[in-house]
Amino acid sequence: MLQTMIDKIDQMNKMLQVLKEKIDSITDYSEDFKKLQGSQRETMMEVKSIPSQILIPVNDIVELKGEAIKLNEQLKEPLMQKVKHVHHLGKPVLGSIAFVSIILWLILRLWHEMDAVSRMKENDIKYRMLNLSFDNNLTKGIHLADSLFLDDPGKLSKEVQAEEKRRSELLNDIQRSLIKTEEKIKTIKHKH
Repeated sequence: MLQTMIDKIDQMNKMLQVLKEKIDSITDYSEDFKKLQGSQRETMMEVKSIPSQILIPVNDIVELKGEAIKLNEQLKEPLMQKVKHVHHLGKPVLGSIAFVSIILWLILRLWHEMDAVSRMKENDIKYRMLNLSFDNNLTKGIHLADSLFLDDPGKLSKEVQAEEKRRSELLNDIQRSLIKTEEKIKTIKHKH
């Protein structure tokens, strides 16, 4: 048993020897790790010092926040649009429109006057024909109408219109009485 133990210890020594050789053959990176560890510490120190290097303009931030709130309130209110009517017609165009309007008005006026002259010519011929008639009463009536018209045309016009109205009412009264008479006759005929 002792021998087995010795053999086992020898085997272990041999294994240790092989392991030691293997370990010795492994490249030693401990120096590199130390360098990395050092540079890592430096980087961490630099990173930790960055916030102290950053200047935060608190006053500017507060001012911008106030302006943002004001703008937000303004955007919530509907925009009142002022409408300004601008006419782009120049003086020559407006002058042309006025000139054409005056010409049209003059043409219409001329047409109206020509129509009136035509009616006057017709009435003149009729008047002259009646004046040439051989009926003395008719001729006297025409001369009387002429003299009344020459004295006061407005008065004669009013008298003529009043007489026309009176005769129109008289004619309407006669027509109504005729209609009533015809209705009475019809009712009497139906009774018999």
